[in-house]
Amino acid sequence: MADDILLERMLVKPPVPPGLEALRVTGSIEPFNFGVWTCEQFQVSESDMGFQLGDMFRFGRWCPPGVYTALYRCQTLVMSDTPDELEDCREIIEVASGRVLVCGLGLGVVVKGLVDKDSVTRVDVVEIDRDLIDAMYQAAPWIGNPKVTVWHGDAYEIDLPLRWDYAWLDVWDVICAENDVAGLKRKWRKQVRGWIGAWAEDLM
Repeated sequence: MADDILLERMLVKPPVPPGLEALRVTGSIEPFNFGVWTCEQFQVSESDMGFQLGDMFRFGRWCPPGVYTALYRCQTLVMSDTPDELEDCREIIEVASGRVLVCGLGLGVVVKGLVDKDSVTRVDVVEIDRDLIDAMYQAAPWIGNPKVTVWHGDAYEIDLPLRWDYAWLDVWDVICAENDVAGLKRKWRKQVRGWIGAWAEDLM
């Protein structure tokens, strides 16, 4: 009975969190296979809900039925536009204005949301993988938006002679304590005037 109640709760979660519609890439990005990278759609059905109970109990995270887009590197999941991953990005989308630094390109969900904001005037993206940059320029139209500049380099090492109002850091594939969030924040702190956020920081 308890599991049935939990499953019912899992089913009513919306596939796109309210207010974050601009971040969803499904329907806007072209699937691709480029080097080690694969971008493709996948479907979650009601019958998949029971398999997610472990993640719900451990992290409070699960994905309701729907169609989503995932990014894989060498068949390892790197990112998706599932509700929890979009919700992780809410704060940067809500607070950002002016010039914004984004470390880690991924599926470009944060970039897509930032470009959609009139108050955001410039988005600089640092991405370590050249193939992913090239693939996303071809597959995701918003990466070519005049507001966006993509820099090829390691977010922990690259030096950019610029300053920003806000920053978002997302260069990690998984949630774990070994992710050096503090080190990356220190790297950029002097160049960012306002808030610096990081993906899933509260879960590490």
